Amino acid sequence: MQQTNPAETAKTTRYQNPSDWLNHVTGFLAGANNDCLTRLRTTLQCKHVGGEPSLLVPPDLAQDQPETLEYLNSFAAVTALTLIEDRRRLALAPIVEKRRNDLPDMAMAFSMLLQQTGLPGSLPTLSSPHTLDQTSRKIDITQLLRAANHIDSQSRKVVVVPKAFVRERLLEHEDSLSVRACKLTLTDSRTKDEENLPVSFVQYHSSDFHAIGYKTETQFIVSVYLAGGPIVKPETWSSFETLSQSPFQCQIFASPYPRQSCALFYRTFYFDLNTVQADSEIETSKIA
Repeated sequence: MQQTNPAETAKTTRYQNPSDWLNHVTGFLAGANNDCLTRLRTTLQCKHVGGEPSLLVPPDLAQDQPETLEYLNSFAAVTALTLIEDRRRLALAPIVEKRRNDLPDMAMAFSMLLQQTGLPGSLPTLSSPHTLDQTSRKIDITQLLRAANHIDSQSRKVVVVPKAFVRERLLEHEDSLSVRACKLTLTDSRTKDEENLPVSFVQYHSSDFHAIGYKTETQFIVSVYLAGGPIVKPETWSSFETLSQSPFQCQIFASPYPRQSCALFYRTFYFDLNTVQADSEIETSKIA
């Protein structure tokens, strides 16, 4: 297990029961305007600057997205982070070591976890370019969260003890993950069509790790939820060490009512699937 700074641990909100986390997240999202036109996205990164834990933000945020800056000020106050303007252009795509085609630690850990939880064949690799394939269905992260909350008590759960490398990169305080997998019919966010083809859907939870993903014909897409909450009470669900691994997405859900906006901080990985993997099913009954 990784050692964490006690001060940092005190600022991390942990949910022992996945249902409590799902109820909390879907609850504050329900109070916000989920229309795509009211969502504001930006790329952020955490790192130590001058020995102080800091949150790097774009220099034009006050002008372009004042709602986002207002939320980040509230988040920084709760988490004791220092907001610092960063004039670099941050890329969301994980950096891959080209000489050896090595994945960054969190992506490699998740690739190994997918294999351990039922994906056959070799370790899945990150898509290049690291984005949703044009042929893949796009399922909105809020739709994934609502679906996860809906099926949480209906799907079969198994407990998995990941390999040491995975535990050290993904889990802060736990040695195991709860995994739920099933098939759902979900709407494509791009076309708004609800196809009859069900989607293989899987969620992973521990007290300080929350990830939800789905499988298409060519990819496995998974989002790791790092922090978020209403502006009046933001939370971080991961340690500063996890937040600082690579840039992440901040999505603000604006509200017409004062102080009712909320946000999600998350990191999404897109993995390519070979033919065998694409035709396979992620089923909890097959998880060792």
